[in-house]
Amino acid sequence: MRSAKSFFNGAIARSDLRRYWPVLFLYVGLWLIFLPIPVWNRAAERNPALVNLTELCADTYATAVVLALIFGGIMATAVFSYLMQTRSVGAMHALPQRRGTLFWTHFLTGWAMLAAGNLLVLAVTALTALLGGLALTPALLTWFVVATLLDLIFLALGTLCAMVTGWLLAVPVLYAAVNCLAVALTWLGQQLAELLLDGFTMPDVQPVITRWLTPVYQLICDLGQSGPKYSPFLTGKLPENYIQNADCASGLTPQGWRTLLIFTAVALVLTVLSRLLYGRRKSELSGDAAAFSWMRPVFRLGVGLVGGLPLGMLLYVLVSVGRSGDFSPARLCVCMAVMGIVCYLAAAMLVGKTLRVLPKRLPGAAVTALALSALPAGRFCFEGFLSTSKKSREEHLESLRGEGRTMIFYEAPHKLLATLQDLSAAFGAERRISLCRELTKLHEEVVRTTLGEAVARYTENAPRGEFVVVVEGAQQAPVEAITLDAGAALVRAEMEKGLSKKDAVKLVAKQTGLPRNALYEAALQDKD
Repeated sequence: MRSAKSFFNGAIARSDLRRYWPVLFLYVGLWLIFLPIPVWNRAAERNPALVNLTELCADTYATAVVLALIFGGIMATAVFSYLMQTRSVGAMHALPQRRGTLFWTHFLTGWAMLAAGNLLVLAVTALTALLGGLALTPALLTWFVVATLLDLIFLALGTLCAMVTGWLLAVPVLYAAVNCLAVALTWLGQQLAELLLDGFTMPDVQPVITRWLTPVYQLICDLGQSGPKYSPFLTGKLPENYIQNADCASGLTPQGWRTLLIFTAVALVLTVLSRLLYGRRKSELSGDAAAFSWMRPVFRLGVGLVGGLPLGMLLYVLVSVGRSGDFSPARLCVCMAVMGIVCYLAAAMLVGKTLRVLPKRLPGAAVTALALSALPAGRFCFEGFLSTSKKSREEHLESLRGEGRTMIFYEAPHKLLATLQDLSAAFGAERRISLCRELTKLHEEVVRTTLGEAVARYTENAPRGEFVVVVEGAQQAPVEAITLDAGAALVRAEMEKGLSKKDAVKLVAKQTGLPRNALYEAALQDKD
């Protein structure tokens, strides 16, 4: 019975705390180095009245972004690591808790652990400031809010990455890719523009859309105010009324607050999206690179595109070494296409967990299926895919009704049942058939049965995978043996039609299979 009383389970939360406290310990340890210790050193080196606690807190915002980036990803990977193993996810989902309860318990526990670490650092910093004779300011509380919201932002992003893959090592890789993809694609686009467009120069400031699609970049700019390249909200230059964080009573500029709240709102949306994906994620897909089937083509195409651009440029440089002449756009396109295909196939190998990723709709699959079918293979014909038009399909099958050779068809899973029904109607339910699925792949299967039994089988169980259908040829009716006397009568009948004896014997011998010499002698005796 599933629990519906609460969206949070204390026992699971305590289990996460016992397992992942080293992450919290390391997080707090680093923050003690970056905030309380510098506060103590500054207070000990000079007059406490000259030390600005607001400035010290503001100087750590860039550090807060980096630490949230690192530990948000680590915590998301840790609390949802059970999704990557079939046994652990089966045990977790067997608990009498709804999936919503499981998700929110793990997510909120991870965020609460980081927030508790921030609260501990806040208390230690406040105590350090008081012991050093420094006056407490609202900036210390602002630091706590900023650090906690940054943890939420990157924890939500890491959680989304954990929802879409079933490989533990793929989570940090995907997390890193999401955080730097926009910047990498922008840089590649600018490099291509510099090669292809005369007069184009690389800009000093990243485009607005690139900054906002790269949270760590925009947050460091607007919270940490990173020097001369600081990029305010929707602008590419410093405003006239530019102010520092330390000039604000709260320790953070309105621009910084605005950016932080925008990304916090996005994080809440990502969290809800992750919850929806968690509810639809299948437990048996743990261990797969893509946790959802619709993601597999997206992953293959994405890797092919993103990997083909830089590797294609690198290949172009390598093949152009020692060549004199102008830049060749055609050669560059060819290099990118080649490397894109290589990256696409590599991604397909990862998703399919096999080195065999080429399509099976090749003659080799037909020959393999014929060998496995146990049907007569002396003579066969390859018919490929049947037409989707009902009329053309019926005409095609009607032409094969008397075909004595073994026939080979290809069919997709969503059309297999209809094809089997048409074959059964055309050839009869007792015709022998072999259905070969996913040949040379992990889930290869060969089913030898009759057309009628195959229709019943796949009416109850939906087919999956690509099929090669091998159908037995029609049984030829036996030819009755003909005697020499009957053959002689046929020869006489042909001669009456005007043929010579030689031509008549030759024709009848061909029709009946009787020896020509014996047939000629019988015709002579019949004449006598």
